Amino acid sequence: MLLDLQKLLNSCWSGKLAGWQLKIISDWPIIVGNICQQARVEKVYGDTILLGVYDTCWMQQLHLLSNMIIRKINAHLEGDYIKQIRLKYVQKHEFSHPKDPQIMEFKAYPLSPIETRALKKIKDLELRTAMHNFLTRCHRENQ
Repeated sequence: MLLDLQKLLNSCWSGKLAGWQLKIISDWPIIVGNICQQARVEKVYGDTILLGVYDTCWMQQLHLLSNMIIRKINAHLEGDYIKQIRLKYVQKHEFSHPKDPQIMEFKAYPLSPIETRALKKIKDLELRTAMHNFLTRCHRENQ
């Protein structure tokens, strides 16, 4: 079941954040464009926004661009809500796919002669294929 991000944010943060604060968080990529690949919204409190920046060089650049970013945020919100930007260095969250054979790129791993002989003794083709895939996955994970 998929939920709309805005509905999820509203249900999680209702009462804790004002609507304009939620709008900054949910519309961050729309507000700043490609800059969202370099920084994320960590916190919005009062008239200040805390940005987590993935690279120290970008911290300097965003510091220099902070007035422009404030203007873009306030223009998007159609009000004078943000007056200050604070920056902090953070690690970028990299999401990886689970080790699923359907997602992973397959590389051929040769089976040992003993494994090959043992597989040839299995009469059921479906079971033999499953065991072959299992042995291949074991070799791949051991590399």
